[in-house]
Parts: sequence; C-alpha cells; structure tokens
Amino acid sequence: MSGILRRKLGLELNNEGFAVIKSITQLGPVQNQNCMLAAVLRLFSASSSGTKAAEHEPKSGSDSLSRESGLSVSDRLRFETPEEQNAVRLLRDYGFDDAHISKLVGKNPSLMSAKTEIVLGLLLEYEFTPAQISQLASKFPRFLLLTPKSIQPKLEFMLSIGVSRSNLGTVICKNPLLLERSLEHTIIPCYNALTSILLCNEKVVTAFTRLSWFRISYLLKDLPLNVSVLTGLGVPHSKISYLVKGYPSVVSCDPEKFSQLVKKVIEFGIDPLQQKFVPALIAVFGRWDHKMDAFRTWGISEDEVLSAFKRYPLFMTLSEKKLTSTMDFLVNTMGVKPAEVIRVPCVLSHSLAMRIVPRCSVLRVLLLKGLVKKKISLSYTLMMPERCFIESYVIKYEKEMPQLLNILRGEMSIDELGCVFEEKPWTTNV
Repeated sequence: MSGILRRKLGLELNNEGFAVIKSITQLGPVQNQNCMLAAVLRLFSASSSGTKAAEHEPKSGSDSLSRESGLSVSDRLRFETPEEQNAVRLLRDYGFDDAHISKLVGKNPSLMSAKTEIVLGLLLEYEFTPAQISQLASKFPRFLLLTPKSIQPKLEFMLSIGVSRSNLGTVICKNPLLLERSLEHTIIPCYNALTSILLCNEKVVTAFTRLSWFRISYLLKDLPLNVSVLTGLGVPHSKISYLVKGYPSVVSCDPEKFSQLVKKVIEFGIDPLQQKFVPALIAVFGRWDHKMDAFRTWGISEDEVLSAFKRYPLFMTLSEKKLTSTMDFLVNTMGVKPAEVIRVPCVLSHSLAMRIVPRCSVLRVLLLKGLVKKKISLSYTLMMPERCFIESYVIKYEKEMPQLLNILRGEMSIDELGCVFEEKPWTTNV
C-alpha cells in the first residue's frame, strides 16, 4: 500500500500484525486486505455504537476474546475454511459482537475476500475522508465488493455535472446506492429526466441525494406522467421544481396513487394555484393517518386538524415524534391548551431544542418573577427574529434578571436560579 493511502487512513499494526487506527495523519504498514477491511469496519463499529475508538482496541490476556467464541460465530455462519474463521475472529478483534458479525457477514459473505484496498485507494484519490468511508461501510457495505472500473465512471460523471471534488464524498454518502447503479442505463437517464424539469445541475444533484434508487425505474416511468398532472392543473413550474428537487419520491409514486393524493388535497379546499398546494401534497403523501391519531390523543378533533391544515399545511409534514414532543412541552410545561396550539399550527414547526424551549424558558422565568404582567402570545414570541426577542425579553429585564441571556443560550438551567414553579401550569395565549 502506498504511503499516501496509509497516511490518509492513519493505520498502524498492533503486535499481532492487525491494522488498528492510530490517527488521521500518522502512518504505519498494513500487510493485507483483511486488515484494511477491519480498519474501516472498526471505524464503522465505533461510530455506530457511539463509543470512542480507544474502547475498541484489541484486548490481550484474560480480557481477550476467546478462540472458541470466534469459532462459534464461524459455525453459525457456516464458515468452514480456516481463512473464513480467521476473518470472523479478526472482526471480533476490532470490536464487533456476534450479532453484528452475523448480520454484516451473513448478508455480505464476500466481504471476507474482497479486494478492498484498491477500492479504498480510489475513494481516497477522490478526496473521500476516512469518516466518509466509514459511513459508507455502515450504510452500504456492498460498496467494498465493487471494482474501480465500476465506481470511477460514476464519480467522474458526478464531477462533470458540477459536484466539487471536496463535496463528492458528502454527496455519495447521502445516497450510496448510486455507486451500484448502471451509469448508462440508470444514472444518465435519470439525470436527463430530472434536468428536463429542474433545468439546473445543482438542483439535480440535490434530487440525486434524495432519490430512492431502489425505485429508480418507477421515477423514469412515472415522473413525466405525474408532472403532467400538475401542469394540467396549472401548478406553477417553480412549485413543481421544488417538489421534484426536494421530494422526488412523492412525484415519482404510482400515477394512480398520485392522482388520488391530488384529488384529496383539492377536496380539502386547497387550490392548485395556491402556494400551499405542494406542501399539502407532500403532507398527504406521508403518514397522514398516524399523525391524525397523534392529535386525537391530545383531544384534538379531525375537524380542528383539517381547519389548521388548510391554513398551514406544512405542520402535517412533521414527524409524529416531533409533533408529540412539541405538544407535550407546550401543553404540560407551558400550560397551553391543545385546542389553542392547533389554532396556530405554525408554532409546531419551530425547533423544540433551538427555539421553543430556550425562549419559553425565558418567558417562564419572567412570568414567575412577575416581570411580565400581561398574557404572552407564544406564536408571536416564537416567530420574532432573534434580535427582537432578545431586545424585548432579555435586555429589557437584564437589571432584574441578568441571567436571562444565559438561560436563552442554554448555558444555565432554570433550576440553577432556584425557581420553584407551581404544579399547576399557568395559562398563556398562543
């Protein structure tokens, strides 16, 4: 292996000749392709388990993993040759447990004999980082089985349509299945179809990262039909372009289903010429019934949800988890009634961690200390620009409560102020 490749991967050998990760810049010899595979997969294992790389260093003595346990995995995967059994033991040495090995190698047994060094060297030449290679191994381990002859033309094509070399790894990691698809029969036809609508390579690249390459044949067949439906209804081209770029799975679904979705949105009273028509279409394509059930648990009726949807359909594109967590905070912490929340659905779209909780924490302190006498409109305060909020609710009261800015920035909790809130939350306006 070349010195450049070793330095970029930051590999060294342990006492047993196995490759371990030292650093991104330090180097060391790697003797065989299985060492390279283990090093990259070890990166993957560490990142997926959320532990530090040091915690995955091979152990020795009484702490080492036994040969018998390694063989038990080999037997379970029906590995019979010493080379295959050794490959399993090698994966164990780099932090993989039995279940992980069974899943990874069971689905891709050829990984044990793949010539990964050549593939990894090619990716490094195209400025993929070790972290990106690890991410590829996590999301799409079969890329290690591909050949440079298969991969390189696709990388070159992406560069030819405007992807920068420094951003190439990021683009591929977002949708690695692209590496497995045929350039001539799939990728280029897909590019042509998207370009005819998006008219801009930058938008096409964005769509590429969001495509389901499992269903790419449906996109080539159904995209023109569905786009023609929208065009026939008078939907502006800019809105169609927005839909194709950001949500290609919606506009490439089965034409019959797509027509039903369009009909459903129109029946809700949203005109195709309105700007909110496309967001509404995206919303009904998603887990509509599940989200409706989530609101019912808060005592919100279907009519209330539909009324809010007609005014601001974007809130129904949020996940059930996001909707539930925001409702929980606003109702149980801030004391807002569920019916009041759904009357101003745009409140649900704000980031809970970055905006709702910090600003509401400031408001809670002001209310508790009696510095704010009148009822507060949460929708108004949440939609205010950051500078305006700070001027109105932080600077204005900094003499009485100098800690407000720290609370807003998350540098101090309300508990640290020694504040004690009533068990029954107060009432605020939305």
